[in-house]
Amino acid sequence: MNQTLFDIRPDFPAVHVTAELHGKRYHISNVKGFDSARKIATDFKNKYESARFFIGDVFDSTTIDGGTILFRRDYYKSAY
Repeated sequence: MNQTLFDIRPDFPAVHVTAELHGKRYHISNVKGFDSARKIATDFKNKYESARFFIGDVFDSTTIDGGTILFRRDYYKSAY
């Protein structure tokens, strides 16, 4: 993927949820508010304990290495 948050920003005011695992950053979701983003990040953290999750409303030059599907694949691959 190798895009930035700026590249994948939606057409509506949004808050992004990203994950970090083994030095890579993954885009999890864009939602309309911090409460929704916090819930998604918390749900993911409960399921994927060794990853770190972030929320924010600034779509900047942060490099994104993949999306949710790639995150899940890499997470489970690293467990074995």
